[in-house]
Amino acid sequence: MLSYRSLTILSVVSASFAAHAQKTATVLPAKIFRVRAVGVVASPITQTLNANGEAQSLMSSLERTLSTKDVAATDANLQALYDGLNQFEAGLGDSLMTVDLQPKAQMNARQTTMAVEYGVNSRLSLGVIIPTVQMQVKTSFNARVNSQAAQVAERTQGVPGLEQGVAQFAANTPTSKTFADGIFTSNGYKTPSDFNYSGLGDIELGAKYQYLNTGNIRGTCLLGFRAPTATHTADRTNLLDRSTGDGQWDLAAECANEFDPIKTLTFGTAARYTVQLPDSRDEVVLHDGQSGLPDLTDASSVQRVHRDLGDMIEGEVSAKVNIDAAWNLTSVLGISYKLEDRYTGPSGYQISALGKDTESAQSRIELAVGYSTIPAFAAKKFPVPMEVKLAYNNILEGFNTTRSAYTRMDLIVYF
Repeated sequence: MLSYRSLTILSVVSASFAAHAQKTATVLPAKIFRVRAVGVVASPITQTLNANGEAQSLMSSLERTLSTKDVAATDANLQALYDGLNQFEAGLGDSLMTVDLQPKAQMNARQTTMAVEYGVNSRLSLGVIIPTVQMQVKTSFNARVNSQAAQVAERTQGVPGLEQGVAQFAANTPTSKTFADGIFTSNGYKTPSDFNYSGLGDIELGAKYQYLNTGNIRGTCLLGFRAPTATHTADRTNLLDRSTGDGQWDLAAECANEFDPIKTLTFGTAARYTVQLPDSRDEVVLHDGQSGLPDLTDASSVQRVHRDLGDMIEGEVSAKVNIDAAWNLTSVLGISYKLEDRYTGPSGYQISALGKDTESAQSRIELAVGYSTIPAFAAKKFPVPMEVKLAYNNILEGFNTTRSAYTRMDLIVYF
């Protein structure tokens, strides 16, 4: 079994990736329904931003160059050869080989959301959001073995024991499978390969109240909660699999304000705070003193832990230009911050390490174009009151988050 100091795989990647939408300070008229269908397609995700905000591959924690000493620590025969070569000539054992671990991964994410909102009266709206997530994961694991056995054999020719040992090593040079078995299979994990998964995400319910409306100034507050309704649960044996939701209850409060300095221009601000309620669940953890991947073949590696996922803070500023009664352009600058997750559990395990690199932040920009048939419907020139919006979002910077961009299409119908 190969030993690693740290193998935190994809701690910042969640299948239920954030598909942000611009916040507004409007509510529906009384007894009006609004149905929104949203499609989000993310650009291929191949990188994350680490704790220092630097881009790295999704499987960077597995990217490593192993020395002969590293590999020999897991093989008694190779260890004996390594020690013998170094005793014969300093550094000769270290020159026997190096191994470059070359994992690759790419995630293609799609999210489809249905949202229904109802205007209770002129100031209060109620709504529900139902997301589904589809993920396609392309991944592979290769190991390039750089063997110097031929050069070492020249130095040990005629040396009893060493000549035969080097020849035996050359005839049985480790392969990519050797390292895949040592890292994954021996610990109960699947060797990375392509797979797909999908499922219902966490459903959100909320109420939105407009406390201010002077015509050109509007303000709303929203209270809501997110329920643990995800239908796909991550497979522990697959390092890249993720649940389609966080699996716990969330409570959120949001305020949004808008100001129209002139008829064709709207400025907006919004802030949201989400409390992720504590819960308990089974997690795979390392025993004290262990490193690398927890051993799934050891039943004691799965322990019941108490978790308190970090609360989330979001904010944005926006500007909307109404080109005419039907067309508009919008730009949004948003920021988000999530506090560190905290875990507690039985002694003898590295429980607190589960929260490593879970504090995260990102800033994003959104550019969108929208079209409304409402003016044409009011003039009886179009049969359905509806809106269409196409938006592009991109992460500007951040840490412990994915480096990604996505396109969002909204189709909204009123009745």
